[in-house]
Formats: sequence, C-alpha cells, structure tokens
Amino acid sequence: MTAKSSVRITLTARGPAGQESTAVVLAESVVRFGRSPKNGWAIPWDTQISREHADVQCVDGCLRVKCTESAANPIVRGGKPHREIVIGPGESFRIGVTEFRADFSTTANALTVTSSDDEFHSASSPSAAASETHDE
Repeated sequence: MTAKSSVRITLTARGPAGQESTAVVLAESVVRFGRSPKNGWAIPWDTQISREHADVQCVDGCLRVKCTESAANPIVRGGKPHREIVIGPGESFRIGVTEFRADFSTTANALTVTSSDDEFHSASSPSAAASETHDE
C-alpha cells in the first residue's frame, strides 16, 4: 500500500498596511479571483483589481497565476509586470495595492492498494479471520 501525496496551497491576500486580509486553499481546480467575481474569491478592497482579474491553480506542485483577458492591471513579481507567473513556496506577487503570498503543504489524499484478488478474498473471508483469532 502506498500513499499518494498532493500539494495544497494557501494563497493569502493582504491589503495596504495589512488592514484587509483573506485567504483561499487551493488544490488542483482553477479558482478565479477578482474584486467581484461571479464565482470565486473576492478581493473587494482593491479598485486596481478587475472584477474578474485572474485564475489561480496548483500545477505540478507550483502555483500558476494567469490574468484574464479583461484584467486591466498586471501581476507584479520582482518589480516586473507579467500576465502569467508560476511561483513556489513562500513566494509572493502583487496586483494593485494587494500582496499575495503562497504557502504550500503536502497532504496524503489517496491510498493505492496493491494486492491480488486472491489475497484480498482470503484475508477478508470469515475462515481467514477466524484462523487469525487467538484464544487465551
């Protein structure tokens, strides 16, 4: 039996002087964020963030952030503007006056069981279970 692990990312958004703050936990699905998205994560305090600004997703153990076509302002990372970035643990980026930081954790989310049907049936049959019982 082996456990598969997956990366879980907590993306935190902080407004100017830390007055506003919100976070979202990401797995492998795409999450849209913006000032007022139809579906997704709202960052309502920053007027420089478009209503539907960017999509974020955990891809191959990293965080991918991609602006929508309608996003007015770029993602700023390392002082340079981007329309799409990929970041790792502890890295951050900015849109408008909001700073985003990605924190990563690894979780075991599935087990892979390797056994033959014969082993399964014999181990789970009543006679097999009875033979494993020890009387004292």
